[in-house]
Amino acid sequence: MYKLIRKGLFIAFICTQTHLQLQAQNIDNERIDSTYTPNFVLKTNLLYDATTTLNLGVEFKLSNKLTFDLPFNYNPWTFSDNRKLKHWLVQPELRYWVHHPFKGSFWGIHLHYAQFNVANLPFPQKLKDFQYEGWLAGAGLSYGYQWRLSDRWLLEATIGAGYAYIDYDKYECQSCGRKIDSGTKNYWGPTKAGLSLIYVIGKESTKKIIYPVENSAPVYFPPKEIPVQPETTYMHKSGEAFVIFPVDKYVVLPDLAQNRQELAKIVQSVDSVCAIPGVQLDKIVIEAYASPEGDLQHNITLSEERVSALKEYVIGTCQLDENLFRVRSKGENWSGLRAALKTAALTDKQKKDILKILDIDDLATRKALLKKYENGKPYEYLLTEIYPQLRISEYKIEYTVPAK
Repeated sequence: MYKLIRKGLFIAFICTQTHLQLQAQNIDNERIDSTYTPNFVLKTNLLYDATTTLNLGVEFKLSNKLTFDLPFNYNPWTFSDNRKLKHWLVQPELRYWVHHPFKGSFWGIHLHYAQFNVANLPFPQKLKDFQYEGWLAGAGLSYGYQWRLSDRWLLEATIGAGYAYIDYDKYECQSCGRKIDSGTKNYWGPTKAGLSLIYVIGKESTKKIIYPVENSAPVYFPPKEIPVQPETTYMHKSGEAFVIFPVDKYVVLPDLAQNRQELAKIVQSVDSVCAIPGVQLDKIVIEAYASPEGDLQHNITLSEERVSALKEYVIGTCQLDENLFRVRSKGENWSGLRAALKTAALTDKQKKDILKILDIDDLATRKALLKKYENGKPYEYLLTEIYPQLRISEYKIEYTVPAK
């Protein structure tokens, strides 16, 4: 079991690093809409496959935070020298997702029931010298993480521990010996390990978002055509909010800095629209920029997490339907940095030199030169005074009202 767990986590690490590298190579071309959420998936545990155990699992979404996972394992094989790991196992699990279902971290609570007939296994020694038949039942807790490989394929790593009550009969030899013992055992330890390949059956969205490259021509997104009856009028309300997040985190803290005032801008805008007689809310779009320090992929992922957290705050505060919302990251806010330099507390020479650095196409070189310029003093100013202003969220409320 421990060898399988170590092997599974190692494979998961390699697959994760490969996936992130592929994402980084294509980040300037396109990104997948962060509102994408599968509803129903099929999966197979590669670790169980490695032990010749047939297995198939299903998982489906229950709510915005919960899913239900139901795997079933079956091993009917007997090999040479009567070596066998014959069993069947069912292990239903309720999962709570830290962010969104089928994306990132989750915690689970599971039950398990199995019947087994094992003998002549290479380890431990007692399973090599004797044959055991019986059943077990118990429960446990688990932690896992899912990565998205494509629109249809996901990868999951999970590990769990807990309790199992084991009732067994012990036989003298591996095939035909007499029964020499019966007993029970209270087991505490690992109860689950998985590296699963997942195929998405049902999903909510496969819409893709194109991120414009710095200094390139802007990408035009034509407005969505909404059929409007002659007696109604289509309108929208837009705004900006400077919501501050803790460093490298995406939890919304209303009492941090001026957040309560900034959050109130969004809530009051929604409330003012909802107060219009006969209004019908059509869509609420929230977009977020990342400040450009650090790794590009990390910044975009962090801004996606933050804009999704902001969406959840508005849903909870205003009691709105999640399906009204569209959220996306707009990448690193280099254009905002250019604009902020006009009023920055820097000399004209420093502003001119920094603008020349911003004209460099290679992001890694651009960021490195910003840090080194004049021994990093201007960069320290940018980090503390300018970069927080670049982490802006923009919102747009689209709605229909009766024509006057």
